[in-house]
Amino acid sequence: MNDIEYQNPFKNIERIHCTAEEYRAIEAYSGSDIRTLYADRMNPYGVWKRRQEEYGESEAMLLGSVLDCMVTEPQTFDDRYIVEPEFDNYPTTDKQHAFVNDILAGYDAMQAHAMHYSNSSSKAAMALLRDMKPYIEYQLSLSNSMRKSVPSRIMARAKAMHNALSRHRVFPDIAYESEKQAVFVGEAFGVRWKGMIDFLYKTGGTFTKGIDLKTTEDWSGIRTNFFRRGYNFQGRIYSWLAGVDSFANMYAESIDPYRTKLVETTQYVEECSGTVIDLMVRLAHADKTGDWKHTMEYSEDGYENL
Repeated sequence: MNDIEYQNPFKNIERIHCTAEEYRAIEAYSGSDIRTLYADRMNPYGVWKRRQEEYGESEAMLLGSVLDCMVTEPQTFDDRYIVEPEFDNYPTTDKQHAFVNDILAGYDAMQAHAMHYSNSSSKAAMALLRDMKPYIEYQLSLSNSMRKSVPSRIMARAKAMHNALSRHRVFPDIAYESEKQAVFVGEAFGVRWKGMIDFLYKTGGTFTKGIDLKTTEDWSGIRTNFFRRGYNFQGRIYSWLAGVDSFANMYAESIDPYRTKLVETTQYVEECSGTVIDLMVRLAHADKTGDWKHTMEYSEDGYENL
């Protein structure tokens, strides 16, 4: 690739003020799509499939969302979350979650159980319903609420992580001097892109650094996971959209002893520019042609045709 292809490919960039939920609803590709495409060895089908699926939030994702809100938008926390009471029984497996979700959707216990358990029986269905009844009744009570229920065990971990971040040597100052949850949209290669940066750090009245908050249980694997999960690609998209000249990740350990670390990633973000442009071109090609099943093959001239 020549030098011009390593320049910022975005145009018509806009700063948008919105909530995390509103951000997810914006129709545009993101750094997560780039990460998925790379993980799938350039085959775009995984991106298409992921975008068709209803947004689902794992416990790790919920923990990250709760911590994000505590750090970046504490004034909205009580409007967005409610701490779940302690239950003797609550869903802990994928099948139990699916059973509960089907009950909440209006299925009876036998129907819900039979859809997810190959050895289903009336006795087993009623036993699971009995165990989950207090939890299900609580979830039903939230049906008209905009607040998201957070299990107390997750809230306790989020608070411990928040406390650890507040004791970090420089992070409190960074958070204070930054604009938080900054959303940008722009165009590149004929399609729309978006990015939400946790912290836009100011020095001398100018935004100079983007910082993303990451949670991890694998403290010793921070460097390995940075590349394996494509965080460098995500940082490249974010820094281009925000127009910042440096980038970093702020890590918060999600299990005891809840360590914290600020990692400068600018070098790795800049080094992957060519790969990110390649991935963006491939994604744009799939979007325009509607061909999500085949890996794109192209020559250098292909860039001019997008």
